[in-house]
Amino acid sequence: MSRSNHILGGLAGLAGGIAALLRRLHGPRPPIRPRPRPPVPVRVGLVLGGGAVRGFAHIGVLRTLEENGIPVDSVVGTSVGSLIGAVYAARPDAAVLEREALRLDRGDFLDYALTGFGWGPLKGRRLEHLVDRLTEWRLIETFPIPFAAIATDLRTGERIILDRGPAGRAVRASSAMPGLIHPCRVDGRLLADGALVENLPVSVARAMGADVVVAVTVSPDLQATPLRGALDVLHQALAILARELTSRQPEADVTIAPAVGHIATLDFRKKRQAVAAGKAAALEALPRIQAAISTAAARFGRRWPVRQTLPTPSP
Repeated sequence: MSRSNHILGGLAGLAGGIAALLRRLHGPRPPIRPRPRPPVPVRVGLVLGGGAVRGFAHIGVLRTLEENGIPVDSVVGTSVGSLIGAVYAARPDAAVLEREALRLDRGDFLDYALTGFGWGPLKGRRLEHLVDRLTEWRLIETFPIPFAAIATDLRTGERIILDRGPAGRAVRASSAMPGLIHPCRVDGRLLADGALVENLPVSVARAMGADVVVAVTVSPDLQATPLRGALDVLHQALAILARELTSRQPEADVTIAPAVGHIATLDFRKKRQAVAAGKAAALEALPRIQAAISTAAARFGRRWPVRQTLPTPSP
């Protein structure tokens, strides 16, 4: 059988698997164990969605939140959101994160498979090693900021919350886009991209103890996405699925949508543009974020200082 037939067969099987997952999406989910936290005025949870290179916008959002005194008390991420979220939760310095991220390019993430091509052209091991290096090989439970990555069990359709163990493995599982990156085995489960079940896991952030949830979506512009082959069609189908699921899930207190929909999935030339878009969108959303935190503080009888003057975006 030719390689093209292998690919088409794999895609057909994957489509069937996605259909099976959709049938199980509304089944029971395991409870989430909140991690004990010291008392603070208002706990802000940040939810970072998937979107490949468009996810560099998450870094811009983090820069703006830091510069304006908005605390991040927990981070939950799916796919690239888990990548950015893990690195920040392990080393909470957005300026350092931006500097290091902008040095990265395609070769730091992508490792092409010589075997097992039916799973997809990329293995995902290079991504795992990158995350382990950037988080200094720390376990998730030792991060200064509580963190969770969202993945999908391909055999059961369950949402899997990865909040313990090696960060690189968790991010690799959460980012294993079907048809592109090989699934990842974790604790006997075959895991893939969390966007199949929850691209913006707001409910997880609330279960982890967030009083206010700020979500960042970096979805593609479906009409602007070129469809040049089987993989493009598959990725478009997954984007449609993620959008539909997000519309049915609990809303965040504030949702930030940087203008990155035109950026292609793996166009690393646009990463600086994505970061800038994240900064601009977060700056525009600051009054809404501050209002949500002030409302929560008043509801709980706590004090929350709000800045009256907003700085200009960082360069």
